[in-house]
Amino acid sequence: MATQTKRPRGRETRQALIQAGVEEINRHGVTEFSVRRIAQICGVSCGAPYKHFGDRREFIAAVIEYVNDQWRAEQTKILTAYEGDLQKQLVEVSTGYVKFLVEHPHLRAILTLKDGVITTTSTTNSGGSSAAPPSSSSSTTAGSGRSRRRCAGGRSTWSAP
Repeated sequence: MATQTKRPRGRETRQALIQAGVEEINRHGVTEFSVRRIAQICGVSCGAPYKHFGDRREFIAAVIEYVNDQWRAEQTKILTAYEGDLQKQLVEVSTGYVKFLVEHPHLRAILTLKDGVITTTSTTNSGGSSAAPPSSSSSTTAGSGRSRRRCAGGRSTWSAP
């Protein structure tokens, strides 16, 4: 009897997509961020990420937010530990940041992104929108505000505006 791997559901899927998004940015950078590649790694359909994140930009923003939340939690611990001593807080947060980057090398690429990186990557090499992978096609249904994205294999997925 063949063993089936359990696919993540709901929040688990979102978290798995974000974790894979961190690795995607580490390996390929923001400009080559591929929603399709992440879906394949997570074992979900190419439309599944769009159910959790409206488009590619929102997905990247969620990955960045996740990583920033990781650092913010560490920073809060440091500030609380040295409450009332501003000089010690400054020194410990600074050294804590370097330590955090060393202990979490997979988060380094995201923590060191330049401001505005999402807006500067809004077009692909072919001049199309970066919200859809280059090999997929999109169309909008008149009056509905929903768009249809064609995945590999000809399957279509619908997304809200």
